[in-house]
Amino acid sequence: METKFKLCPSCDFFCNVKENKYYCPKCGQRLIEACPNCGTPIDFPYAQFCSHCGHPLREQENKLKRIY
Repeated sequence: METKFKLCPSCDFFCNVKENKYYCPKCGQRLIEACPNCGTPIDFPYAQFCSHCGHPLREQENKLKRIY
């Protein structure tokens, strides 16, 4: 059985879908457990893009702000 994850679209937080978390404990954003574009479940905790359709799973703008 493949493990599925919930991701925070704003920061690098992730957890197992079995955990009773709905919002990110780091930034308060609602966690996602599937691609908002195609609905494919998230199966890699560090995913930046959907493995099925290529849609961004995390806000790329926030990533760039943290780099600079």
